[in-house]
Amino acid sequence: MEMYPTVPVTYSVRRHQENSPNVARFLEPDEYAIINVNLKDPQVSIFTKFGADENFNNSKTFELVRADKLTYEVSVMLLKTVGENDNLIGGWIGSWTVDAADIEDAKEVRFHVMQKYPIPETTETLLETYNLITNITAYPDVKPEIIRIDTGAEEAGFFS
Repeated sequence: MEMYPTVPVTYSVRRHQENSPNVARFLEPDEYAIINVNLKDPQVSIFTKFGADENFNNSKTFELVRADKLTYEVSVMLLKTVGENDNLIGGWIGSWTVDAADIEDAKEVRFHVMQKYPIPETTETLLETYNLITNITAYPDVKPEIIRIDTGAEEAGFFS
């Protein structure tokens, strides 16, 4: 089995409502994200949950492989608990290419996701939500972002 160098990074999720996609928001207390990150070669699979209680104190990490031009398949599902039900309200599904230089001094991966507003309640609005999640050409700036160790919070990028 071949070994590859890795970089441990923390992670967070920011949501962007479809009616104001340029504004990144923290998760609300009743929201959480299920994150799945896969790489085919070398084979890597990450599956984790990020809740609103982790907005400011997440110490959980996962490992990114340090190599050039690796393309991860990413699926982030944003859910909201309403009563006893967990409703799909947004997410992001797509390919994310990372270079070794991108993660050399990475401290965090910030997953940006789209959110359907208002909360989908019908089959039609649920299909619209799925289209919002998978149509990455409609909102090309809403995608995973690497936050570097030397980047201040105010400099972290367009969606800080």
